[in-house]
Amino acid sequence: MYVFVYGTLKRGFINNWLLTESYYICPTRTNEEYLMVNLNYFPGVLELENDEYIDLGEPKSKISGELYKVDNRTISTLDKFEEPFFYRKRTYLENGVEAWMYFLKNEYYNDDSNRKIENGFWR
Repeated sequence: MYVFVYGTLKRGFINNWLLTESYYICPTRTNEEYLMVNLNYFPGVLELENDEYIDLGEPKSKISGELYKVDNRTISTLDKFEEPFFYRKRTYLENGVEAWMYFLKNEYYNDDSNRKIENGFWR
């Protein structure tokens, strides 16, 4: 199975060690556009309905990140790591692969304090 990461799980960042037993495949982007926000020490990606983006006036973009091949144990570890702020859902990537991706739960989004990352690329 595959996982798509876009924040501190990427190579060169502090939490990439969680993927040491996984196989790095390539950099890629999501097919769909989402809202990416900077949560200070890490980013979050929100999955909103189209009318919610319009209501918020928020910029959407394709999300840039990295694709890894992972096993069940690693996915379980990542699920625990990402809780309680994120949930996992499948998404399609520009390279044609369907992968798991972690999305920020909407209740943790604060329009006043979270800066938008308009180009979909965190650091």
